[in-house]
Amino acid sequence: MDAIAVVQRRPENTRSSDAVHCRDPRTREAPPRRTNAGIAPRHAARCEGRCVMNAGSGHHLPGDKPALRVLVVDDHPIGRLLLQGQLKSLGYDVELAEEGNAALQRFAEAHYDVVMTDLNMPVMDGCTLARSLRSQGVAVPILAFTATANDAERKGCAAAGIDALFTKPLSIEAVDATVRRLIGRTATPDRLAAKSNDLTHGPLPAKVHTLLQQGFHQSMQAIEEALGKGDMQVVRDHLHSLRGSFAMIGETETADRLGQMEEQAVASSREALRSAMRGFAEHALSVLRRRSAT
Repeated sequence: MDAIAVVQRRPENTRSSDAVHCRDPRTREAPPRRTNAGIAPRHAARCEGRCVMNAGSGHHLPGDKPALRVLVVDDHPIGRLLLQGQLKSLGYDVELAEEGNAALQRFAEAHYDVVMTDLNMPVMDGCTLARSLRSQGVAVPILAFTATANDAERKGCAAAGIDALFTKPLSIEAVDATVRRLIGRTATPDRLAAKSNDLTHGPLPAKVHTLLQQGFHQSMQAIEEALGKGDMQVVRDHLHSLRGSFAMIGETETADRLGQMEEQAVASSREALRSAMRGFAEHALSVLRRRSAT
């Protein structure tokens, strides 16, 4: 996982493996006043008598320190499943949303301590989701992740109110450290000793492998059909989705090849892309065989 430098200068004690804050929490403008540190009034009763305020961060901290509630937003089912499993292994309470509008609906119905969102999603992308939440006065940390990011995306994250940006494959330990720094919690000794599921090496869990394999075949078929119709936007969307999936499991060579094909799709180089796709299919299938548990 590479940390992406954005707008704000990284504090001197931040390790290079950590995500860099998009916005410095110490200089964050105060959002419109909401009951119990950003909780919608109709949900505030859930916290009465058992929540305390962290004056330094502006976020509420339950007195009995229950699991932090994380809303993971990703249009790709494989990405949602992978991140959910990794976060649960570290003790987080995780709920899922498939895109930005669904995330806003979840937030209207329940309280979450942290939002983690993919940047590139159809209908409503991660930056638009962050702007919508901030405009409603939501002050919880928002973390974003993506397969790659350019300068415009980094600046867009900062402007939208995103606190930290990660590139895939995610180091879940770095994500955990960033969340706890933003929320104002420290890890206990037993938590520091805990290990998350490392999906970047060895056989994949059966459910993850099945989803990845199904997603691969579906995307390859969709790309072939889109190429025949000249719909390069669909081609780019599927290539980007596949790139994120392979990056999440640490297959950087495969992700890089998909990135090159994305560039060809942007340039509308259909014949070069068809040729690259033929070689890629054989390569990707060999990766899937190698990562199978059977």
